[in-house]
Amino acid sequence: MKDTKKAVKKYERISPTAWFTAEGRTFSDIPYSREIFAAMEKMGAPSELLTTFDKPIRFCRFEARYKIINKYLHDSGNVQILELASGLSPRGLLMAENNASVNYVEVDLPAMLEQKKAVLALIKPSLPENLHLEEGNALKLEELRTATRHFDKKKSIAVIHEGLLRYLSFEEKIEVGRNIATLLREFGGVWITPDITLSSRVHGGQIVEQTKRITGVDITANTFKDVDEAKRFFEGLGFSVEAHSFLEVKNQLVSPPKIGVSDNELEKTLDGYVFVMRLKKGHSGKIVMR
Repeated sequence: MKDTKKAVKKYERISPTAWFTAEGRTFSDIPYSREIFAAMEKMGAPSELLTTFDKPIRFCRFEARYKIINKYLHDSGNVQILELASGLSPRGLLMAENNASVNYVEVDLPAMLEQKKAVLALIKPSLPENLHLEEGNALKLEELRTATRHFDKKKSIAVIHEGLLRYLSFEEKIEVGRNIATLLREFGGVWITPDITLSSRVHGGQIVEQTKRITGVDITANTFKDVDEAKRFFEGLGFSVEAHSFLEVKNQLVSPPKIGVSDNELEKTLDGYVFVMRLKKGHSGKIVMR
């Protein structure tokens, strides 16, 4: 893929969805969520985006997605963390503040990263020294390698992201997977992602059209038929895959009663998965196409 301003602009159209996700976190008990949303409102949040989507039940999913990543990130034991397309997530700030041994690197496109820095400046003028904010595109290996200069080569890493892959074509997913595989061959470690969007969750109609209008992406073309197809895809990239249901963190969620979501509705919306992936031993790096 050519490294052009046009290509970067294409992906930056996806960045505003970070504002919508940040709004959703305010219904959770995730620290700094309200402060981040207040800061973005002060800066002039895109009101069209924030009033576009059918929001409340999706906010429960956002909370579950965040918390299940945290669960398996903690279980992995890694303290060197690379978060791709980090948007307005508070995770890096929280982890860096709470654990001096953590070395946290956030990567995002230039425009989104500048917004993140502006938001953080309003709520936390002095950032922890172990939190690093880096410009970079998940599709560009050299940019990711530059971001990992903050890491100790003798320690393994965890690569995470949430809400990224659904906006990427399968060819782009392969490119991201290849880049992460390269980093894990160099450092060792794990790839954790909840971005396993299944066709059953994308029914067309208003939500697809709204997403396409805002981001320029038709997400229906980027979904997996089912979780088995998703597993085969990532296995073809050289990874072993552990699939875990969002329902594992159901009892940790505080947003459902706040927005009036019934237990039955919650069960249906928590039909997502987080994949915890490690490189298969002896994998050559050859990509097996879907």
